[in-house]
Amino acid sequence: MGTGAAKTPRHSASSFSPACERDVPISRAFMTTDRRILVDNATLSGVERITGRSKIKNLNYIDNDILCLEKLVTAILFSDVIFGIDDYKDKYRSERLKNFDFVNFSEIDQATYASFAGDAAAFARSFTVSFEGSKPAGDVIRFFEALRIDPQLRWDVFVSSEYLTLSLLVQDPKYTRYENSIDSVVRNEETDSKLVAVETDHDPALSVGSRPDIQNIKDFVRAISSDNPQFAGVDGKSVLGRMLFGFGWAAERSHFYNAVAYLQGADAYLAPLRDAFCESCCRIDYPSEVTGLLERLKLRSQETLTSILDPTGRAKFAIRLPFFTSYLISRSDNPLQCIDLALTLRSHRDFRDCRTIFHNLYHLSNSDKVRELNGILKYVGQS
Repeated sequence: MGTGAAKTPRHSASSFSPACERDVPISRAFMTTDRRILVDNATLSGVERITGRSKIKNLNYIDNDILCLEKLVTAILFSDVIFGIDDYKDKYRSERLKNFDFVNFSEIDQATYASFAGDAAAFARSFTVSFEGSKPAGDVIRFFEALRIDPQLRWDVFVSSEYLTLSLLVQDPKYTRYENSIDSVVRNEETDSKLVAVETDHDPALSVGSRPDIQNIKDFVRAISSDNPQFAGVDGKSVLGRMLFGFGWAAERSHFYNAVAYLQGADAYLAPLRDAFCESCCRIDYPSEVTGLLERLKLRSQETLTSILDPTGRAKFAIRLPFFTSYLISRSDNPLQCIDLALTLRSHRDFRDCRTIFHNLYHLSNSDKVRELNGILKYVGQS
């Protein structure tokens, strides 16, 4: 789930009397909810690919795109309003607006947009990607840990030439598909940057051991080439440049979207790489506890289903996809129908009640909120 750059403004606690002394969730309150969720364009691009609206040959995108579909359908089910930022370049924006006619795309006035983008770029530049020997270090370490990859600089030897490459090491050679999936996630960030009509310097600083003269990737490659007479360039398949760019763009877009979400009083649901950035490098405060609560509810439901099916030997096949995507695809013929079904279910009483509970959480003090969240999880466990 996406995180927020700052805490969303809360409603006045005096306007609501919390039912926080009970061990069951908050009951339906007699008020209109206004659950607002902001989705980013990278998530919508992933959905376009998984639904077949965007044709690609690289199937390594599929893991990222399934998560994007999960993010979108979750946003639909647990929001009253979904909105996006209408900042695509002109030749791309009409198709985006048509494909997601249920998303309220908003234009931000030029001065505000420029201010947010400038702050986000400065935020991205404040990070440093370091290398100690062949291994990354510094700010980026936790980011790679969140992605469950182990990057290492290596030399690819071809005849008498050597090409510098950044490999994403895996524990088992059979799992190289995961390396390709991560590379595709990074490519998604690069593609997104080319579609958005904003130009900022968002590249993080680069640091290499005791070489203060190296401050960017060009300096880095220049230093490598001077120390290795066999150096023939950077391997075209290397993710080094893409990874540094993707890290910077993920930082910039995470900060940007969370700033807009704060302005709109919304939760930000971001693409997978940006989620990894928020959770690992930045630890930006959640604008609400709803996203974390939803993840806990999904996990407990998956564990329950697995325990039910365990005696049959089918437990490991119980849920191969993210939670809500699994449910929706079981009732649909294709991913596009999952979205239509989610839009239909959104108005059902169960999901309206959930949105009321989430809405009412905003009225509670921190201690009452913790008690209420624990009551919800206890109630689900008993159920």
